[in-house]
Amino acid sequence: VQANVLNEKIYLIGGYKPENTSYSEVLTDLNEVYDPKNDSWSTAQQVPTVAYFAGSAVMDGKIHLINGRPMGSSTLLHFIYDSTTNSWSSASSFAAIGYSEVAATTGINSTKLIYMFGKTGDLWEDNKTKTIIYNPATDTWSFGPSVPTYRLDFGVGVVNDVFYVIGGYTRKLDADHFGDTITLYANNEQYLPQGYGTPDSSYDGSSPIIGIISPQERTFTANNITLEFTINEHASMISYVLNNETAIEIFGNTTL
Repeated sequence: VQANVLNEKIYLIGGYKPENTSYSEVLTDLNEVYDPKNDSWSTAQQVPTVAYFAGSAVMDGKIHLINGRPMGSSTLLHFIYDSTTNSWSSASSFAAIGYSEVAATTGINSTKLIYMFGKTGDLWEDNKTKTIIYNPATDTWSFGPSVPTYRLDFGVGVVNDVFYVIGGYTRKLDADHFGDTITLYANNEQYLPQGYGTPDSSYDGSSPIIGIISPQERTFTANNITLEFTINEHASMISYVLNNETAIEIFGNTTL
């Protein structure tokens, strides 16, 4: 299952459902949404085609579900979910890749792109852990430098548009596949993405435009007032000041 945060809600997409009667697993197209504010769940538009091995990332307010493979098929799928219309669209996929992790840059400290780290070719033969880059503006793929240490099933984190590839393992098969040698890794390797240190061209250095929806300029008699606003660019930090007191950091619309 893939989990992504979008508009202060958590989307859980795809995955397997256990089939107790046959001790097997069944792929699911579920797209379920958790709202932490209301502590509630809802169901969004399901994935168009059930698939496994997909990775995911959020870019420009949309969820990319990348390189999913339908059961019994070699076709790779790349779907994009738009929460504003509750709908899916298709985009280009890449050549076969396994054990991949997907993450994205924001465009603040580097060019805004989606990165996929994983294994091409035979999953168990010695090879490289590749870096494959997706440009949503052109719907195209390209290669970046490979991860220095070849490994599978690692984790990927992004901090200030810098990637960290952490952990993982390698597996060397013996003749009968019963004495496979598994090597675990604690490596934490850092990757500076394309254009690092140069913000995306869409960020022109000008101040963001903030629109206040609520509160309006009037007298209030209620104790709790909704603070609702819009902002036209990504912001690394947002805060408000009330009655010249200490600035309070927020992460979206809130209540005063």
